[in-house]
Amino acid sequence: MKVRIPMKKTLRILAPMLLSMIPAFAQDELTTWGYPNGRLWAQLKERDKSMFLGGMRSALQYLRFAASGSSSTNCADLIIEFPQGVTINEIMKGIDQFYDDPSNSRSPVVYAYGYIRSKMAGATRGELDEFLERLRKSLQEVPK
Repeated sequence: MKVRIPMKKTLRILAPMLLSMIPAFAQDELTTWGYPNGRLWAQLKERDKSMFLGGMRSALQYLRFAASGSSSTNCADLIIEFPQGVTINEIMKGIDQFYDDPSNSRSPVVYAYGYIRSKMAGATRGELDEFLERLRKSLQEVPK
């Protein structure tokens, strides 16, 4: 059975969560919208990338736990965890590949994760291309 991942809902949940996980960054070449981007990711050592994703994974697990007690219908189902059976190293490699394309370098890491998560969950090429098109269009509005 193919699992549909609601991208807008996923991003609405992940973006604020990750902002609280990391120090507030001033807008510079290493951040976009205040979030670490591909330029910063490229400067991280493998250990640091793993720690970044480990922190993300812990936050996602906590949010799922916290939301499971929520009275909001299906709130816990909106929190997208790491794909079952996929390691942090596999996600890290996927994000590295995402940033191999220079046109993705200004994309925040959280969006790269969302792309890789969708890809690993079986999103179609068309869905992935649509995601990239929307992301790149929104990045055009950000000062370089």
